[in-house]
Amino acid sequence: MQSNLPEHLVKRLLRHAMAFRILSEPRPGIVTHTSISACLATPPMRAWTSFVTEELWPSAARTVEALQKWPDAQEPARTGFSLAHGTEDIFFEVMKKETRRGQRYAQMLDCFRTQPAFSVQSLVDAVPWGTHGLVVDVGGSTGLTAQAIVAKHANVKVVVQDHAAPVEEGRKTLPAEFEGRIEFVEHDFFEEQPVQGADVYLLRWILHDWSDRYALKVLRALVPALKKGARVVLNETVVPPAEVVGCHTNQFLR
Repeated sequence: MQSNLPEHLVKRLLRHAMAFRILSEPRPGIVTHTSISACLATPPMRAWTSFVTEELWPSAARTVEALQKWPDAQEPARTGFSLAHGTEDIFFEVMKKETRRGQRYAQMLDCFRTQPAFSVQSLVDAVPWGTHGLVVDVGGSTGLTAQAIVAKHANVKVVVQDHAAPVEEGRKTLPAEFEGRIEFVEHDFFEEQPVQGADVYLLRWILHDWSDRYALKVLRALVPALKKGARVVLNETVVPPAEVVGCHTNQFLR
């Protein structure tokens, strides 16, 4: 592939990358990959890089402006993303409408989940899933979390709920060994929970995407379905107390 850039500009860009060990020059005039550039060349990392640079950074740059325009906004379409991308649709609606951006977002999340701090294994190990029979994974995407749970606990069944696209993808890609133990159901988590009497309702990385008004709406939608003793498990990244070392920690509120 040709960039059509002048050679002196290409050299300057390559030198800049070398300064950050993204590329290497083992001998004059010869440029090679490093482990960093090889990683960046993989589809998940390409998705993460382009998503951050094209979606998140422009949105972050307009956050102060959004706060000035909509002080204490609770509506999801009043954000830096709205200003940066000139849309009245909320982020998730844009991702659903525009296939390329939606696919990139899904790939970025897959890359994100490979990081040790966000591994689903910590969730699987932290909660005594084996004492429960039926789990509802609210907003569970394509079911990767559900697969991790049922793989460790033979007596658990999981209903995965999300909008149409991830539900369809989850059904298509579900490994044969999980058939009959993981069910996919299309559901809007702002609407009343249709699965009555489950033992656990899991919300993994859901509430942080929404203002207090909408987070409460998600939780209240669960109430009619809750039986006595049912648990609501929230898996979120939170800011710890000042005395705790580190910036973030995973906590489970049950």
